Amino acid sequence: MQSYLDMCNGNKKKALALYVWHAELTSAVQSVLGITEVMLRNAMDRELRKWYKDTGTEDWLLDLVPRDPVNPRRHIVRGGRQGILDVIVTNDRERAYRRAVASLRGRSVGHDDVLAQTMFGSWEHLLPIASSQARSQSSVRRNQVREQLWDECFCFAFPGDTSTRGAITFGRVNELHLLRNRVSHMEHLFNTNIERNMQTAFALLESIDPDLKVWVSSVSRVGEVLSRKPSL
Repeated sequence: MQSYLDMCNGNKKKALALYVWHAELTSAVQSVLGITEVMLRNAMDRELRKWYKDTGTEDWLLDLVPRDPVNPRRHIVRGGRQGILDVIVTNDRERAYRRAVASLRGRSVGHDDVLAQTMFGSWEHLLPIASSQARSQSSVRRNQVREQLWDECFCFAFPGDTSTRGAITFGRVNELHLLRNRVSHMEHLFNTNIERNMQTAFALLESIDPDLKVWVSSVSRVGEVLSRKPSL
């Protein structure tokens, strides 16, 4: 409570009121972030399925065939440290699969079951950063593959992003991922520009489908909760 007490000059009653209001704000923010995460992963997964069909199956999450240097798309997915999707496939995929098995209690696990258990950060790490941000040789190589994947696949998931190879989309996803972690851990948002963050979420949704922005912005409670911030 110390952060709230400091904001209220030690007034416990005001600090508690601020704490309750802040919990309501984080709930409203989390609602927008949760919807945005689902739309993000669905859009990227949809294009990955189309792109991966070249291997003989669209199920890139559950395809257990080892890496195949002959098939460039399977090699990108299964190429170990050289595989751009190894973040999900070798680590997060395994954890997501285990979580899906536990939650389904005996029913066979399908692609969508595992998809629903993937982490927000995994999708961020599949997007290319600006070339100037790649500092080491290894990061340059990884980013070159991410740029290739953007050109062949993810650019179709974000038709509203007209930037060079998706760097704007990466920046938006990165900003929202950091905010999501703060909200999930109940960190205070006093020094955070929530209005700007919500505009970033709406811009990301609009780049996927303008109708998504219209819908999510219309149901968001963030603005209304911000207008009711207790006086300090």
